[in-house]
Amino acid sequence: LENNSSIEEYYSKAAYCHPFITFLNLYGFPAINIDFMKSQKNRYCPVLIIAKHYEDHRVIQFARFIENLSN
Repeated sequence: LENNSSIEEYYSKAAYCHPFITFLNLYGFPAINIDFMKSQKNRYCPVLIIAKHYEDHRVIQFARFIENLSN
């Protein structure tokens, strides 16, 4: 969004694009959605990673692990 957008516009756009992740984040659960691709089959599989409150680092670590498996 542009710099002059309101916070309401920001949340409504985020909720439209990623509704499940947005609400998890708003309730304090760190979450990320990444696409895991197995190179042999050329198929994408969405992976949703959710952690406990204040464990953002675990989400990032696991997302990197999954990303490295895709390559």
